[in-house]
Amino acid sequence: MNGRTKLVGIALGLLLFAEIPLAASGEKKEEEKKRETYSAVVMVTGGALSGRSMNLNFWIDEYTVDDQVREYIKVLTQEGNDGLRWVLEKAEVGRVAPAAATGTDLAIARKLTTENGQIIRLVSARPLPFLELYRGGRSTDYPFYIFELQFNSEGKGEGLVIGAAQPEFDDKGVLQIESYGNQYLKLTNVRIWD
Repeated sequence: MNGRTKLVGIALGLLLFAEIPLAASGEKKEEEKKRETYSAVVMVTGGALSGRSMNLNFWIDEYTVDDQVREYIKVLTQEGNDGLRWVLEKAEVGRVAPAAATGTDLAIARKLTTENGQIIRLVSARPLPFLELYRGGRSTDYPFYIFELQFNSEGKGEGLVIGAAQPEFDDKGVLQIESYGNQYLKLTNVRIWD
């Protein structure tokens, strides 16, 4: 697959676009909403930048509810990644940013409580720099960031980042996430800030 890795059922397929109880997806009454803040260290695990790291901060103001997820699935089915990107560029449920940088808006945030702890999955429309668009390479077909934060019952966390992702449906209608190249980054020392 020309250096690309196919992921079946991760991120969007398992949680972001999955039906889960509203309590687990984070729907709260208006007066109960409170910003959640997380931090992590991103470790590059392959390629020319292997071994490098940077701090990353996450702010979640609200979680995406099931009805909104159904709308996103409809857009993806009818209009593809371009249509979904256009819609997600207008959504803002939080923000992700390297330390001392502006960062980018989070468009989808989902939370699931498991018997071992919690999983938070986030999607952002990936900023496409002018030079990338000008060259028109395949990377422009992968317009999303996907983040996964996993916490055990003691609150200790780890996770991953897919730096250039493309959701698509296979011949059987199963949602798959494809990553461009080796765009996997490991998240370590994931922390919750109160």
